[in-house]
Amino acid sequence: MVMAMGGMLGLLGVGLPGTEIGIASSAILLGGAVMSEMRPPLTVAAVVVAFFAIFHGYAHGAELPPGQNGLLYSMGFVIATGCLHAIGITIGVIHRWLCGQKLLRVAGGAVALAGVVFMWKSFLLNMSVRIKYRVATASAILLEIATCALPAEAHLNSTGLGPI
Repeated sequence: MVMAMGGMLGLLGVGLPGTEIGIASSAILLGGAVMSEMRPPLTVAAVVVAFFAIFHGYAHGAELPPGQNGLLYSMGFVIATGCLHAIGITIGVIHRWLCGQKLLRVAGGAVALAGVVFMWKSFLLNMSVRIKYRVATASAILLEIATCALPAEAHLNSTGLGPI
């Protein structure tokens, strides 16, 4: 349900900052929990999963292809997520055997590692955007300084306000 609400926020175009970081954090935390066979109280687990579900749902909702039906799209991602959960629960049955326990821990570690890679890429992307913004801002400032340093007549000509 919470993921569907996050999807609705994405469909409505409501901004949710840090979506990529929230998704990457969920993979790191939940993958690490599976790897370490953590067993938190049910309420704690539900709150953590609900928190991260908002980010996952938002990402689905924000990715609605142009011209597509939002209701059908939402039904599709909610049903697909339910199927993935059913598969995950079924895979969890192998936890009964020692070999299965080890395999699940390795899978949890792989999910956590994938989350670290995704987090790293998210930071690099955000850093790249910030650097491009700062370079553009610095260029604009330098251009302004350069035009202010010109004689008044040259400055007026460069702005189109000088003599024709």
